[in-house]
Amino acid sequence: MKENEKFKACPFCGVEDGDHDDGAPFIHIEQFGRRLRVVCSQCGARGGARNGPLEAKETWNTRAGA
Repeated sequence: MKENEKFKACPFCGVEDGDHDDGAPFIHIEQFGRRLRVVCSQCGARGGARNGPLEAKETWNTRAGA
């Protein structure tokens, strides 16, 4: 997984990486306790919590249905 690799589209609402709402991206990484996960703020879908941003992105991009 490369740092500059894009997020895949949300499997539930279809929002794409780079889609924004008032400048804030819909698909983004957020802190979850001491870990990180990818979240779609359009529909609330969440990836699994991981130790770092690259692992969180990889989990999102390799989930079932991706």
